[in-house]
Amino acid sequence: MPLSVQEVFDTAIKLPLDMQALLAEKLVGNVEAHIDPALEKLHLVEAKRRRDDVRSGKVQAVEGSAALQRVRKAVTR
Repeated sequence: MPLSVQEVFDTAIKLPLDMQALLAEKLVGNVEAHIDPALEKLHLVEAKRRRDDVRSGKVQAVEGSAALQRVRKAVTR
């Protein structure tokens, strides 16, 4: 019987940090290898549009911690 995600996680967090990082890198690499190229292209187009909006002054960038604080506040309402 395969391990559950929780069982794998519980085992993985017992690894030394460098091994946890290597495992995370391998997992991300595996997921990235299965991303639909059309979806990846759409994501790139959107990222470039957002970058251009910030550069042109159309929108103002928000610091990551401030953005997360806003999201957490909105979610807990």
